[in-house]
Amino acid sequence: MASYIDLNRTHERGVRVCNIVHYGDHAVAEHTFALLLELAREVGRLDREVKAGDWTGADGYALHGKTIGLVGFGGIGQAVARIANGFGMHVAVWNSHVDPMAAAGLGVDLVDDMGDLMERADIVSLHLPLLDQTAGIVTIRELDRMRPGTLFVNTARAEIIEPGALTARLLRGDVRAALDVYEREPLPADDPLRRVPGIVLTPHVAWRNDEAYVGLTRQVVESVRSFFAGGEFNVAN
Repeated sequence: MASYIDLNRTHERGVRVCNIVHYGDHAVAEHTFALLLELAREVGRLDREVKAGDWTGADGYALHGKTIGLVGFGGIGQAVARIANGFGMHVAVWNSHVDPMAAAGLGVDLVDDMGDLMERADIVSLHLPLLDQTAGIVTIRELDRMRPGTLFVNTARAEIIEPGALTARLLRGDVRAALDVYEREPLPADDPLRRVPGIVLTPHVAWRNDEAYVGLTRQVVESVRSFFAGGEFNVAN
């Protein structure tokens, strides 16, 4: 919220700002795994090949037993951890502002250093919000520690990564990635990310499903109702 609205200024002028929260947690978590499964099993490419008469196929990448490293463990990160547990994956989480009860309940391993997390993970998935404190927090130093063969997914915000760092890392060709968010949106036709071999790209749609739209709309309506009733539903300032 603070990345887009000057809350101090709105407070000074008596303008109420309400934040719509957690409406897309499950939608984004499911899309995270849709991207991950596309990297792991390449269903889209195989579908096109079979329809074209090609029966060659491809070997898949097993998720069971792999370690997924989560950078961010709010509502979305926790939803991703629950899905990962269902796949029989090991879940490691960067230990920054993590609810210890939630971590214990989901059986995750907490890792104090983000670079250490990226080095040990088979899959890295970003789930931090974009705040003043998180802008550019993922730097080339951390990304360089990903091992060859690591799968990288970002359904959070591109701006939490140091500008240009992810593109530089992916163009080395030893890490496969799936992205739903970008430094420039829509993604320009000449963006170098389009040249990354095997990359999977979706147009910032991770949050969009029926459940999320309903949850968002209900919170907007309740925020308006609360304002006129003298309440403080989801007030951000």
